Amino acid sequence: DLFTRLSREIIVAARDGADPAGNFQLRTAISKAKAAGVPAGNIERAIAKGSGQGGDGAQLVRFA
Repeated sequence: DLFTRLSREIIVAARDGADPAGNFQLRTAISKAKAAGVPAGNIERAIAKGSGQGGDGAQLVRFA
C-alpha cells in the first residue's frame, strides 16, 4: 500500500528530528506523501511516532 510505505518513510526520517526545516530527509518524505494524497493527519501521526511522541500508535476503534 502506497500510504503505508510513505508513512514508514516519514517515521524513519523523523527519528533524526521532527522539524522538517532542519531535516531534509523528513521534508522530502513529507513532500512525497502530500503529492500522493496522504491525509495531513496521517503525516502528523507518522512524524509523532518516528520522533517518539506518538507512543505505540494504538487506538481503539468502535464499530457500530
